[in-house]
Amino acid sequence: MTVEVKIGETLVAVDKGIAEAVKRLNELGFRTVSSCSGLREDHRGVHRLEVITFVEVKGRRLELIEIAEASGWDWSLIGKVFHARACDCRFYVNFFSIRGGVYKLTADAKSIWQIPSSREEAIGSPLPFEFTSLELDTEEPKKDDFIKQKITRLLEAIVLYAREKSI
Repeated sequence: MTVEVKIGETLVAVDKGIAEAVKRLNELGFRTVSSCSGLREDHRGVHRLEVITFVEVKGRRLELIEIAEASGWDWSLIGKVFHARACDCRFYVNFFSIRGGVYKLTADAKSIWQIPSSREEAIGSPLPFEFTSLELDTEEPKKDDFIKQKITRLLEAIVLYAREKSI
């Protein structure tokens, strides 16, 4: 189930379970690009929901990392694909955080490398930013409860961030 959220001058359909967080981020001047609540109630008719909860946002990366970490969410920078001139290989570079650590994942057609990285290196990357919540391999009702708690904590962190910035 989606609801319409005004982003700039446009009404956009957003999963109901995460709509308030998306709305608040946009009100604070962050530009959201896409999102998914990951909740079954927002995806009726889907037999087994295999997506993670996320909100993709552009710009102001350090502030977004602060909000993510304050709310207990992981974050990632994803989606970069490019072709090297010397060969026809595709390379993928992702940054992601898990439990306070930052990692860089690089992959080509043959291999994947995961190495420790830093917030500073991630902040300097041009990749899109996402708040992410790990997909749980657990019973569906417990998964939905966990996701709702995570979304609530994200919204609380956004509200606190807004208060601190207005002082």
